[in-house]
Amino acid sequence: MGKKARWADRVSETEIFELLERIERGELQLTFEEHPNEIFAGNVTYKTPDGWTLRVFNDAMQWDSLDSVMAPDGRTLDFDEFTDALMFYRPPEEVARKAYSIE
Repeated sequence: MGKKARWADRVSETEIFELLERIERGELQLTFEEHPNEIFAGNVTYKTPDGWTLRVFNDAMQWDSLDSVMAPDGRTLDFDEFTDALMFYRPPEEVARKAYSIE
């Protein structure tokens, strides 16, 4: 994004946690550009039917961290802008397997 975006251009962590909760409850099905099995260590990009994009760092087929989130309107929030609560978020194991296809 070049220079730091203005706060108005960023997704709020509240919105991100609401999105993650919807995924955990099974309300949103994720699709991925490249299957996580094909990315041993690196970012996996997921999309929701309503236009959200999530990038998750997959470390040896295990959820390491959320890397970035982009809202359907183009607002983003990247790892270096996360608070600890979001930086250390981990989905429950069953959700990681079922929704994200990783452990």
